[in-house]
This record gives sequence, C-alpha cells and structure tokens, in this order.
Amino acid sequence: MDYLCYYHIWKLISWRDINLKLGFSTNSFYRYIHRRKKTPEKVLEFIVFFIIFILFVGLIYQFIATQVDKGKYKMKGKLVSVGSYRVFTNTSGSGSYSIVFISDMNTPVEQWNRVKEEIEGDYRLFCYDRNGYGWSDSSGDEVDMKKTISELKTALSKSGVYSPYILVGHGYGGLIATEYAKKYSENVAGVVLIDSLMEEEIKSEEFQKTINKQVSKAKIGRFLSYFGGIRLGYKTNILNNDEGFLKNMSDSEKELFLSHRVTSKHCTAYYKELQILQNYEGNIQEENALENVFVQVLTPAKKYNNEEKDKQYISMQGNLEKLSSKAEQVLVEDSSSYIQVDRPETVIKAINKIVKESSKQKK
Repeated sequence: MDYLCYYHIWKLISWRDINLKLGFSTNSFYRYIHRRKKTPEKVLEFIVFFIIFILFVGLIYQFIATQVDKGKYKMKGKLVSVGSYRVFTNTSGSGSYSIVFISDMNTPVEQWNRVKEEIEGDYRLFCYDRNGYGWSDSSGDEVDMKKTISELKTALSKSGVYSPYILVGHGYGGLIATEYAKKYSENVAGVVLIDSLMEEEIKSEEFQKTINKQVSKAKIGRFLSYFGGIRLGYKTNILNNDEGFLKNMSDSEKELFLSHRVTSKHCTAYYKELQILQNYEGNIQEENALENVFVQVLTPAKKYNNEEKDKQYISMQGNLEKLSSKAEQVLVEDSSSYIQVDRPETVIKAINKIVKESSKQKK
C-alpha cells in the first residue's frame, strides 16, 4: 500500500515538473517569437531616431563651426544696408571714374585682387558680395535680376561710390553689368564683359540640360549645408576647393573663401542664382541695348582647347558687339574663363581704353 502511494506521488511530481518545464519553455518561445515579430518596426524606429540624431548633431556642428570661422577671419571692407539686409563692400582709391567689379556665381571678391593691385591711375575701385555670398547677409527672399540691380545701385550709393561707372562683369556678372548699364546708361561710361554669359547660349537646349543638373546638385548641396555635410565634404577632400579663380590667391584667401562656401547662406545664394537661368526668358542682350556706351568684350581664345568648339564660341561671343555702336571684341590668348586671374593686364587695358575714349567724348 505504501509502495503504491509513493509511486503515485512520484508520478504526480514528475509530470508537474515536466509540465512546468514545458510551460516555461513554451512561454519563453512565445515571447521570443513575439519579439521577433516586432523587430522590423524597432529597427525602423532605430534608423529614424539615428538619422534625426545625426542631423541634430550636424546642425549643432555647422552652427558652432560657422561661428568659429566668423571670429577667425577679419573682414576687409564693410557691411552696408540695402534694405532688410546688408551686403559686404570693399572700396579703395579715388578718382573721376569708379570701377565696379561684378563677380560670377559662386566666386569670391578676392579674384579681382590682381587687377586692383596692378591697375594704375586715379580710379575709385569697388567690389562686393551679392545677397548671401561671402560676408553678406542673406535676405531670405527669392532672387531675380531686378532685385540684384537694385541691390547694386543701393550698395554703390551707400558706399559713396559715384558715377561715371565702368562696370567689369565676369560670367553671370556680365549679365548684371549689361542690365545695369541698360537701365542707368546715363551713369555708365563703359562695360567690360569678361567671358560673359550669353542669352543666346543660355536659352539653348544643351545649356538648359546642364543647368537643370546643376540646380539639382545645388539643391542637394543646400540641404546638406544646414547639417555640416558640405563642410565635411571639403574637409575629407570628397569635394575640391581648386577652381581656376583660386589659382593666384593666397592660402589664407582660399581658406576664407572655403569658410564662406560651406555655409548654408552661400549654398542657398548659389542655388537661387542658378534658378534664374532655368527656363530663362530674359532679353538683356538685345541689339543696341546699350546704345553708345563703350563695351569691351573679352573672350578666351582657347576656352575649350578644341578648334571647332572654340571657333563657334568666339563667334557667339562676337555677337555681343551688337549691344552698342561702340563695342569691340578682344580675343585673349593663354587664358581660361577667368581672364581677370590669368591675364589681369588685359582687363586693365580694356578699362583704360574705355576711360580714354570716354574722356575724348566729353571734350
């Protein structure tokens, strides 16, 4: 009897232990499976959180680095108010003629240094950074040619730089110079167009395809710039700071420009100016637009180092002579698009010629 009782008790305990073990194992397996089902969601949550964290860190990094750069470099000029924002201006010299240097997109005012250093004569020299570039503030508004011309006019007035002006514009700056001279011809003695953009070319299908690509890249660049992406791109040499306009600049000048070009306001300024060329419908360079204003068209003779392409390009640039009855095209050998950097004496010669002809006309 005792034997049977012990036997039944043993069986009861054994089955209970087995059930407990199985129950525990089954419950753990259930929880494990349950967790596995949620894993993709948690991974997605982690990825989203990680991206937000990286962007936040990048935002802080960009802000601190920008503030450090502001304190590191000294501004050689002054900021003048042009309404709701300020633009950087640099003026030097004095004389009866004011030489106004107007840069291409995405380029620094320091590219004009060789011309300014080597020019002789009694001239008032003026260069500036447009809305968002360099030391200038960003207005936050959309940009168009009308606003750009108004900005330049106000900056000249506030800087005490008075007419007659000789406007020296490179690339996109050539369009600005032409429009300004067209609108305020009574204040302009002459215009020097350095490898100026041409509306004939801008409106071509090939140019528009190129611009569309550049706008897309600039849009991405603008976004990345807010989070330190462009800054890191240059620091890791993924992006290069070695364009032609930097060739004769000092290391400190190159560093200064790099500190500006990695900012979100610079990237935004470049993006907005590129947009002006997208689906362009302007008529700035129409025939006789500048009437009797003296115009020097400086064209690099071997811009592409391709005989056929260079021939076509020179011919297209030659069409800019239609702007005025006193326009002349000058071919510049051994130079890239940046004639002011490669051959500053050619730019100076063009300026002096305009001054000489303008002075004769006054007599």
